[in-house]
Amino acid sequence: MIRHAPLLFVAGCAAVLFGVNIWGYDLWSPDEPRFAQVAREILQTGDWLVMHVNGEPYYEKPPFMFWTIAALSLPFGDVNELTARLPAVLGGIATVLLTFLLADRLYGRRVALASAVILMTMALFWWEARTAQIDSFLTAWTTLTLYAFWRHHESREVKWLLVFYGAIAAAVFAKGPPGIVFPLLLAFTFYWGRRAERRSLHLVLGIAAIAVLIGLWLIPAYSMAHTQETRPESAEATSITLIAENLYRQTVGRFILGVSKKQPFWYYLENLPINVFPWTLFLPWTVYAIWQRRREGVAMRLLLCWTLPAIIFFSLSSGKRALYLLPIFPALAILFGTTVLELMDGGRTAWRRRTGYVWAALLLSLGLPVFPLAYAAFTGTAGPLTPHLATAEWTTGTPEEIRGAAFAVLPLCMCALAFGVHAILRARRDEGRTLHYAMAGHFAGLATAMALSVFPFVNTFKGASDFCMPIRALSERGEDFRLYSVAFSREGYIFYAKHPHIPYLVDEWPLPVPEDRDPLEVAAEQRAMGNVLRKSAQDVPIADMTAVTEEELAQLTAASDAAFAFASAKSKLAEPFKTAIAESVQAFAAEFAGSEPAFLFVQTQDWRWLLPFGPALRSLIVVDHEAVGSRQVLIIANTAGADLLREAGVMPGV
Repeated sequence: MIRHAPLLFVAGCAAVLFGVNIWGYDLWSPDEPRFAQVAREILQTGDWLVMHVNGEPYYEKPPFMFWTIAALSLPFGDVNELTARLPAVLGGIATVLLTFLLADRLYGRRVALASAVILMTMALFWWEARTAQIDSFLTAWTTLTLYAFWRHHESREVKWLLVFYGAIAAAVFAKGPPGIVFPLLLAFTFYWGRRAERRSLHLVLGIAAIAVLIGLWLIPAYSMAHTQETRPESAEATSITLIAENLYRQTVGRFILGVSKKQPFWYYLENLPINVFPWTLFLPWTVYAIWQRRREGVAMRLLLCWTLPAIIFFSLSSGKRALYLLPIFPALAILFGTTVLELMDGGRTAWRRRTGYVWAALLLSLGLPVFPLAYAAFTGTAGPLTPHLATAEWTTGTPEEIRGAAFAVLPLCMCALAFGVHAILRARRDEGRTLHYAMAGHFAGLATAMALSVFPFVNTFKGASDFCMPIRALSERGEDFRLYSVAFSREGYIFYAKHPHIPYLVDEWPLPVPEDRDPLEVAAEQRAMGNVLRKSAQDVPIADMTAVTEEELAQLTAASDAAFAFASAKSKLAEPFKTAIAESVQAFAAEFAGSEPAFLFVQTQDWRWLLPFGPALRSLIVVDHEAVGSRQVLIIANTAGADLLREAGVMPGV
């Protein structure tokens, strides 16, 4: 028990840090509600082979994360915030433990403890380990490949080779190609010029086995997905085409063409220091120390071969996101662990103290707003300084809104102020030799305050749960109704409405493609004209979006006509597009206003330009109008839908 005490301590700290209040606020767009909805539809349909979202096959990600969420949700009967985020939490804990074990074998128990603490308090790793995304889950499996690789290198035991390839397979099942990129880069760089040692990995055989294993799910899943769609091609040909298209998009498309998240070559040079905060303060020393020790032994070679080739590889890729490099964070934590301890143990007192004072200054700057926030919290007024601390939306709100916002942020600022004073004392006492553990404790305290206080407050603006409440209440009662999503589609509204939506003007526009035109070009032109309509309608002042007046409608119509006059000079499709949109919107308005209860979600920016094409839309009933994240969104009901809400007592004022 004593032997495993450090592991238990590390696991407990990670569980608290990553898991505190993960159930206390909504799943936030874009990824969290999408992944949760995919898992929910597994439970609803009983189909564990083909992933679905909004009833349509989902091809973007492999199934392992969704299977895990669904399995953890089975005892609850549905997916919720806790079960959706739990795989990421478990992945984060597992990664911290594997980092401890690897660092222990490389550099000893003291470095292992420091490395684990550093990893769990790196800003991006902490965030991903409590977010319902795949990357923390993926990182656990890639870290297991790193650990198994090292154990096999040490012992040449077959069991570690099996663990190595099993972990790669799990990583590929979690996120696809990235699961194999990291271990392959490691194998080729670590054994560069050592062909005999590289052969001991049996790479060809191992990768072939993984491909067969993936194929056992991939081919039947895509074939069955095609049978659930209506396409003219044969199921076999289409499934092969879908696999090829998806692999192309996820590899060549992201790496070379930049189809998603295109960023410049130097993106990670700017981004990585931010994401390892607060350990960025030790980055100059760590880079210097690693350069000095770059040839010190095989342990350093292992860590550098895991991190540097990955940084170069993903820097060459056109598509970049900060979390793509999350799998290198365990190795970075060990590099920080060994170099920071070297700094703490050495005679560089001035360097340690300067680092401590910089950290203290950052904390104090975060803590200084505590005084105007306290004034706002107890008086319900913003005061002379508070408006500089946040948006005017809460500083000019009601006293209750101002108090709520101030009380939400106040604990964070109070902690920062106290930690800033403590950082100064730590930098001065004992020559700053325990500064690193003080910094980790400060970060953990601030992170906990964020999770308990700040995130629930942010959720009042960002979360979709409260907004979707009327629709969700009807769904939970088992009521029968239609739900549309007009001109935009987000899984957060599906998840919190607990009802699939029918997309309208989302991926398809109403103008048929002329025989002599390229469908992609025509689709691009229609999207461009739709964007022109949105921009033209934004400049028209609307006093109340729930009751647009005749005068305001006339102004919207004039803006629409002006937009089409502008578009007609550039595209021959402008007039046909205008006619097609008018016919489509009028047909939709007639269908929506039928005798069956119906609701729709629409952004105000889209409702503005749709109204001139379907004046009958003005007669519909606005159930709610709120800001959800960065979007102003309306819930609109037809007469039967409003009556259903009244009967249910959900919105008695409607």
